[in-house]
Amino acid sequence: MHRQFGEQLTGAAQWRDTLVAYWFDLSRIRDERRGWLQAIVAPADTALLGGERNELPVQVVNATGAGLRTVTTLEVPEGWRSEEATAYVASREGETVKTPVVPPSAPALATLHARPRSGAVRVLDSSLRSLAKVVVVPPAARCVHALDAGPDSAPVLTGYTRLSPAGGWHEGADFGWVGNTPDATDTGLFDVVRRDYVRDSAPAVLRLKLPAGPCTAHLLTGDPNTFNRSVIVRVNGIEKARSEQLDGREFTWLRIPLDGGSSGRAVDLELSANERETWHLSACVVLADDRGRV
Repeated sequence: MHRQFGEQLTGAAQWRDTLVAYWFDLSRIRDERRGWLQAIVAPADTALLGGERNELPVQVVNATGAGLRTVTTLEVPEGWRSEEATAYVASREGETVKTPVVPPSAPALATLHARPRSGAVRVLDSSLRSLAKVVVVPPAARCVHALDAGPDSAPVLTGYTRLSPAGGWHEGADFGWVGNTPDATDTGLFDVVRRDYVRDSAPAVLRLKLPAGPCTAHLLTGDPNTFNRSVIVRVNGIEKARSEQLDGREFTWLRIPLDGGSSGRAVDLELSANERETWHLSACVVLADDRGRV
């Protein structure tokens, strides 16, 4: 009972600080009895490249009566590296700080929190505002396939290739749809990877040309707006992965082991959903095992 009460106190403090930080961010009206710093990571706006140095935007807001020199650090998962970032933030103002971070090379989703500091100034815990996770994708140069799914009119992650309904399989192609082609949607929300996707209620087959040896396909599914039904992935008729139903703004990576054999070959990924439901695909990344073991 004592432990549960402590957890309730911690949760109540988080919500209090989150609401105070939110309303100050909108109004910039100071509390004359106290001052504080607050910071918010905007993970929905940024896709990070795995294994490379990224600059993650963090907004630091000064709710005190004087300008402050601030130092911001990131709380990151094990295996990540990050550096401090310094900035001067005027009273009642906010400053976007580019915070260096290097995630592991494998595709991932992670929640990051920023902690600013300036002497003994209080820091509000507004971490509950960062409900969305940062998406990590490998650089295209490290991939066998680096496909960003969506309509042809939508932006594409640098170095990636567009996977759209128009990309049908043909002789000499590296990838393409076989038979039924899906629809595509660009919501305009989230980062360049998660804002758009291909989707369908009917099964669709994505054919991928593989090099010799084992490799792994990573499929990103989710929806920036509404809940996302399960996507079922089969290879040669055998189910290899199935996602859970996700709430809006949630995403997940599915991992599918593949094998190009002794000399390379094409394999078919069949994407489907349960009856009367729709599957979504935001990205397809294929890594050779010797370059992207996870």
